[in-house]
Amino acid sequence: MQKIKKQSQDSIILAHLQKGKTISTMEAFKLFGIVDLQSVIRNIRKTVNVQDKWVKGVNQYGEPIRYKQYFLGVA
Repeated sequence: MQKIKKQSQDSIILAHLQKGKTISTMEAFKLFGIVDLQSVIRNIRKTVNVQDKWVKGVNQYGEPIRYKQYFLGVA
């Protein structure tokens, strides 16, 4: 039986960002099952310019919230 090599969370998120996409904590969980996005971003930032911005939204109860969205910055 052949073993399947598991991709690291860092490489999964970096590949997503390199496609020109953004990612938030909720998206990371829904898309990839990654719970601690902040830790993954911290690791990636050691070698890549990852930027963030605060985004305003509304939760399921109609209350205002804000969350961080991460994206690749200009080199």
